[in-house]
Amino acid sequence: MSQKTPHNATVVGLIGELGSGKTTFVQKFAKSYGVKETVISPTFNIIKQYGNLVHIDAYRLKNAKELEKLGIQEIFSNPKNIVFIEWADRVRDILPEDTITIRFEHVSKNKRKISID
Repeated sequence: MSQKTPHNATVVGLIGELGSGKTTFVQKFAKSYGVKETVISPTFNIIKQYGNLVHIDAYRLKNAKELEKLGIQEIFSNPKNIVFIEWADRVRDILPEDTITIRFEHVSKNKRKISID
């Protein structure tokens, strides 16, 4: 089991099934945060950075150690970073204890239930 990573960044874990709105949530946040680039799911890149907004997709990771190998400690240690991690339940072992968790659930085709832990 991995150790919790020291951090100063704001970390937000996004949990929900495919198509439940995780990427859309990050896109809307990024736009309101002033990101000018088009934000897309980093499924194949794993990590995409837009200034201090970091978007991570853990869907393809086998475990938290894979994320550690990609430099998550450095990302978490920057107090200016806001880090969104899709499929956060897959890398739970290394998430900071104060990670904000947002859960997305399908209610209907165009409606979602969002809860914040």
